[in-house]
Amino acid sequence: MVRDCSHVVTTSMMQIPHFPPTKVHQFATISDGHPLNVTSVALTTHSGTHMDAPSHAIEGGRTIQDIDLDECHGSALVIPVRAKPSTMIHLTDLRLGAHTVREGDILLLATGWSRHYGQPAYYDNPHLSAEVADWVLARGAKLLGVDFLTVDRPMALRGDDFDFPIHHTLLGADLPLIENLTNLPRERPVRMNCTAFPLTIEAADGAPVRVVLHGG
Repeated sequence: MVRDCSHVVTTSMMQIPHFPPTKVHQFATISDGHPLNVTSVALTTHSGTHMDAPSHAIEGGRTIQDIDLDECHGSALVIPVRAKPSTMIHLTDLRLGAHTVREGDILLLATGWSRHYGQPAYYDNPHLSAEVADWVLARGAKLLGVDFLTVDRPMALRGDDFDFPIHHTLLGADLPLIENLTNLPRERPVRMNCTAFPLTIEAADGAPVRVVLHGG
């Protein structure tokens, strides 16, 4: 079984509101007399399902070009998470069961929040506590993914001096992140194979990523 965990890129897809809007349109069409259909896409590197490179938050950090492909595939532990709107996720919210995290795992946190994608409620996302961020790093994960908008608190809860502490903790430890996942299994914790290859964009701080789970 193969499970696609990336949102479709569309003109109307949800993203951080102050980002330039995503645009998908037909640059050329056969119906207009062109020999081929050609689609044009314009989006930020942090729109839709995407990977954050360390340089997203850390000056001089690794860019998306520097992420080794070995970091983007391997054994993934998908962990169901209890989550509420605009609420911090604590270690007690992680439903690990009898599973343990192995060094070099890909960790995917399945809150089910992607069910709100396309609705205003999606912006009231749960977010990671410092203890969860520290726990992920202490376990030696090589990649962390979440099925909500951002690992940091939602925009409505940010003050003028907000400095993205969870991004800085995780990316500052050189751990790439994936945000806006969808279709993660969450009935129980499960170990599956994961591939999550980002587009190679020159010197970029992030990139769209196609995330696929299989096996398990």
